[in-house]
Formats: sequence, C-alpha cells, structure tokens
Amino acid sequence: MTAITSVLIALALLVIGPFPVTTATGYPDRPILILVPYPPGGATDIVTRVVATEMQSLIGTPITVENRPGRDGLLALQALGKATPDGYTLMAGNPTTNAVNPVLHPGQLGFDYDKGVVPISVMSEIPSAMLVTASFPVSTFQEFVDHARRNPGRLKYGAPGVGAGEHLNGFAFGKAAGLDMVFQPHDGGALEAVADLMAGKFDWAMINVASTAPLIRDGKLKALAVSGRSRVPDFPDVPTIDEAGYPGIFGNAWQGLFAPGGTPPEVVRMLHKAVVQAVNTEAIKDALRKRGIVIVTSESPEAFATALKAEMAVRAEAIADAKVSVD
Repeated sequence: MTAITSVLIALALLVIGPFPVTTATGYPDRPILILVPYPPGGATDIVTRVVATEMQSLIGTPITVENRPGRDGLLALQALGKATPDGYTLMAGNPTTNAVNPVLHPGQLGFDYDKGVVPISVMSEIPSAMLVTASFPVSTFQEFVDHARRNPGRLKYGAPGVGAGEHLNGFAFGKAAGLDMVFQPHDGGALEAVADLMAGKFDWAMINVASTAPLIRDGKLKALAVSGRSRVPDFPDVPTIDEAGYPGIFGNAWQGLFAPGGTPPEVVRMLHKAVVQAVNTEAIKDALRKRGIVIVTSESPEAFATALKAEMAVRAEAIADAKVSVD
C-alpha cells in the first residue's frame, strides 16, 4: 500500500520566519480543541499532544486535546463534520480515519467528506512492526511465512476493524504471500491491540513502534519485520517487509491535522504554518525521534489534499479487492 507521504509530502526544512500572532480576522482569540479519534497512549494521541504543546506556544492560545474514541475513528470524524468551521475545532487523523473511513462508510458520516473536511498538514509518520508474542514459535519473518503456510486457516491477525488500514494491508500481504489467515478485529487503538495480542486473541498484528518499542526491547514482543522503506534505527537488525520480498504493502502510517470544511483559507494556512514550525523545533524533533516517530509535513494544505485524494483511490481499490462490505 503506497503511503501518503510518498507523494507531494516533504520534510519541511525551510526557515519559515516569524510567526504571526493572529490572522487579519483576529484568529485565534480563544482556546482551540483538537479531537483525537483513539484512546490515550496510541500513536496519534502521542503525536497530537506533543505537537499541540508547541503549537499553542507559537499561536499564543491554549490548545486542548480531547480523546473521542469510537467506531474506529468515525465518532471523531462525525464531530468534526458538525463543528463550526472557524478553526476552533480540529481533528487529528491517520490513514484509517481519513483515507479509509470516507470510502468505506460514506453513508455513516452524515456529511459529504470532500466538502466537510479540510486537510491542514501531515504532522509525522510512524513505522509499524509485525509483532508476535515471545512464546510464538518463530523468530524471523521468513520463519513466520513458513509457519503460516504449514498451518492454513489457523493463524489470526488483528486490526482495529473491518476495512481499517491494518485489515486491508493484512489481506494484501496474505494474498501476495499465498497465506490463508483469519482476520480478527479488535476495538481500539494500539494499546488495545497489544493487550489482545498478549492475551492470545490473535497471533500477530502490525502495531506502531512508538507504542510498542519498550515491549520489544524487554522481549515481551518479537518484531519480525517493520513497515516502510527504511529500517527503524532503534531496531537495526529487524528487516523491512519490503526487504523481505513484499514491497509496497505495509507503508508507514501518517498522522495529520484536519479542520471542518468551510474553514477560512487564511486560518488553514496559519495552522499549517504552526504545524510545520512546531514539529521542526529541536525539542519536538527530539521528543518524537525518541519514540521512533519520523518528522514529515505537507508542503501546503493543497498538497496534503491532493495526496489524500490519491490515497483514498488506492484504498478504494484495496477495499474492492478484499470484498469488504461498504455502506
């Protein structure tokens, strides 16, 4: 699966210059709310809270981060669609919430996604690891593939829900490798996925490294491979799935910021500038890198919107290929 960050997304290294205190209309003059569509502790929550702390210093107004989990991101997305388009209610999203859900559940949104949501910027991307428990009887990616082939129909893989990015990627991997595996949904974010994996609800899952690195280091989970085009610096001996012979299936997950449709363009531009400047401060770069998070931002809101539309088209094909039911 091609990651959104492979097109029209670039690391912002340019000097942005002094940050404007307000826009011409006086925005912002009161606190801003950012909705996170998952429980606390997951990758999107981590990134949003770190970035929001720096953004509020830049724009001079408090930013509150509120977890609004439920239905694999749909509840937060619905709330964003109903919010007043004035820049005071935003949402942090990822490929599942903002590239899959609008394609898979258009009838459940309650609004026209193309008109109801405005992309602001990608904030980061995070590699995921293909994880099994310490007791699982393999230690390498190839051993896993061989084990799965010897046990058709017996291995379960976990993902947040039907049609989620992890579900579609797992299906594509099974098809490419000729593996007969069973999809097992879980209800929640990364921490819930880890708990279900440890409890034996499923045999393996792709879970972001930011949430699982300590468990990998402690030997409680085994990382067989990682997503993306490059190895994770903290785990240099773990190959990428691309290296292992299945390129383009598991891309790194991005985290982005969104506003309601109709938000004034100058407000969107100001927020884009705030995101770019926030994630490129040394303190924020250091805080995110320590968690295995890669600093990536959009060249502009328009570039993010174009890249997102392209990713939605790819996801639509994957949904059709997996024969996932849609609205």
